[in-house]
Amino acid sequence: ISEKTALLQLKRDLSAAKPESSIPLQPSSGSLLTSWKPNTDCCSWESVNCHEVTKHVIGLNLRGHNLSGLVNSIKFLNLPYLERLNLVNCNIGEIPSFVQKL
Repeated sequence: ISEKTALLQLKRDLSAAKPESSIPLQPSSGSLLTSWKPNTDCCSWESVNCHEVTKHVIGLNLRGHNLSGLVNSIKFLNLPYLERLNLVNCNIGEIPSFVQKL
């Protein structure tokens, strides 16, 4: 599985919630995940940082985007070069144990 595919699966697993509501919604046009499209380079996506030379995903900054949903550890295991992950204020109910150990 490619890093791009892993990120697209992560997008599918997450949903954006309106700040005034606790009801999860599908990502809307204002969501950070709208730039995550299958026909584009994942290094050009908002909140995705890639290594300049290798083009591997090394950082994800999902801070403050009011995302909710289950983060499946399998998705991150397919990002072997990930060095930075920011999930502050994402309303994610449970952080997988492997992320807690990073």
